[in-house]
Amino acid sequence: MTYDVGAALPALVEALDAANIVLRGALRGAKDVRWVAIVGTTVVWVSVPGSAWLLGTVLGWGAFGGWLGFVMETTLGASLLWFRWRKVIRAHGPNLADRPTRLELADSVDRPGSSDRAGSVGSAVEVVKPSLATRTPIAESTIPTA
Repeated sequence: MTYDVGAALPALVEALDAANIVLRGALRGAKDVRWVAIVGTTVVWVSVPGSAWLLGTVLGWGAFGGWLGFVMETTLGASLLWFRWRKVIRAHGPNLADRPTRLELADSVDRPGSSDRAGSVGSAVEVVKPSLATRTPIAESTIPTA
């Protein structure tokens, strides 16, 4: 029985890409959007063209070299995202929803002169978070019935 390594590479890419997608979503949910975007873009632009050129063209492996490039890209991306996820969990624990955003942190800092001048940047920006109590209930007459 022979085993075709080339047929297993797309399956490996998909499995690693699934981990990559889940970790990206988890880190975005933890409000770590900037790091995810920078790492994701850098890993793709460095790994895929470089490895496709080196493995596919220089070494003459063709499409197999391109698929190996995808395996390296998804492995590196998933690994970096996993290490970042571990760091975020250690720093903030399970209550990631309570983690403040950069905008909330910036608004909490007292800026000199922001409260005593009208029209300053600090007084012009207001973060409004609606609560469930301020939402208006839907009238029963507007709910369609079957």
